[in-house]
Amino acid sequence: MTKKVIAPAAVAALSLAAATGAFAQAATQDLNITASVPKFCAVNGSATPTALTTTIPVSATGVVTTTAQNFTVNNVTCNTAADVVATSTGGGVKSSTAAPSGFTNVINYTGSATFGTATSTINTATVPAAAGAEAGNTAATAGATSGNLTISVAPTQPASPLISATDYSDTLRVTLTPQ
Repeated sequence: MTKKVIAPAAVAALSLAAATGAFAQAATQDLNITASVPKFCAVNGSATPTALTTTIPVSATGVVTTTAQNFTVNNVTCNTAADVVATSTGGGVKSSTAAPSGFTNVINYTGSATFGTATSTINTATVPAAAGAEAGNTAATAGATSGNLTISVAPTQPASPLISATDYSDTLRVTLTPQ
């Protein structure tokens, strides 16, 4: 009878040892996590921010105020080196009204855009009869840049008198392109 009691006791001891981890085997599953961040430039978190506006002051006698108009755009980010290009979309501040002989319908200007270490400049007078866009030089930032974009527009007084019109316009477009 003793033998029968010892055998169930041995089985119970082995079961207790297994339950306490003496014979436990661990399993491990790794999860490798990656990400891919695209190159981007953003102004206030957008690739297409709201346009800024300005008006060139012109006196009642047609004298253009040539003082530079300066703008600072905050919260600009390029997460890699980027090209900066200032472009006049119309080749100067123009009226669609044709200018008769001895007059002009264009107010030229010099413009600049600076972001980080890069400055692009444009002078719309370099192509006197521009019928379309004129791009300034392409300048590159030294690397990823975050901060302010400064833009300046300095109108020039035309050599000929300006014709009277209310539709003088142009767009100075600053393009930030990730490299």
